[in-house]
Amino acid sequence: MTTKNLATALIKFHSSGAAAKKAANNPFFKSKYASLEEVIETVRAEAGKVGLTFTQLVDFEDNVIFVKTILMH
Repeated sequence: MTTKNLATALIKFHSSGAAAKKAANNPFFKSKYASLEEVIETVRAEAGKVGLTFTQLVDFEDNVIFVKTILMH
């Protein structure tokens, strides 16, 4: 695999215009927002169309929790 192929797939993904639906309610601000589940579902569906996927790993280091996202093509 070359980075050129990855870049081409990312460009196609970004130009798809996909947007997560703002269906969750925020009672504090009386507004709607896209939930994390909706964002992940939207990204997986649209990225898959151009051969992209991702996985996320939770890790701990020095009492800090972090998420590592790995993009695959």
